[in-house]
Amino acid sequence: MTEMTLRRLFPLMKTFYGEMFEFSNEYLHDDITYSQDYIGPHTYHTYFCDASALQGLHCVEHNGGGGDSFFIDGYHVAEQLSQRNPKAFEILSRVHVPAEFLDKGERHRFSSPIIRVDPVTKKVFQVRLNLYDRSVFNTLGQNEMRDFYESLREFLTIAHDPGNWWQLKLNPGTMVIFDNWRLLHGRQAYTGKRVMIGGYVQRTDFLSKARVMGIID
Repeated sequence: MTEMTLRRLFPLMKTFYGEMFEFSNEYLHDDITYSQDYIGPHTYHTYFCDASALQGLHCVEHNGGGGDSFFIDGYHVAEQLSQRNPKAFEILSRVHVPAEFLDKGERHRFSSPIIRVDPVTKKVFQVRLNLYDRSVFNTLGQNEMRDFYESLREFLTIAHDPGNWWQLKLNPGTMVIFDNWRLLHGRQAYTGKRVMIGGYVQRTDFLSKARVMGIID
């Protein structure tokens, strides 16, 4: 049913997980997702050259407590940072942050600014942030690292402001589809067994459908 829901609108993006994926607290990959732990604000696929645009998540089982999902508007966080500290905004929109994913038979790596700004419109069009996928930082001189981390700390401070969070409990039968280029998301720690099923959609397919439906030009 999860797959049918997504395919009603979009073709699915195929990754090394396949077109659909399932995860729980059963450890299957070297990824904090396969745990019961708290996961802080992040976006998916910072290690891909082209991160997924949409993610669908469907809770199909949870026999414990906790595990609330939360979502944060990354564009709004970037805008607040720009107003509070223009220098920090400039650094995070310029410095390429390396990300990497290692697993059996897989080694994905990509570097990109945390805040991506369109060179023509000067508007933010993507936020790429995942502290869990950070790789060796070889894109910046040591004399600039302090400024970078001070800028990142301010961005994260804004992102962790409770006023910027929208929290939702995904009970069995609840599904969300969200913009992975705009929304930071995470989850609270939980108990019991929790099973999630989901899939991804590429940006080009998402935008194509939006144009066909007259939502964007």
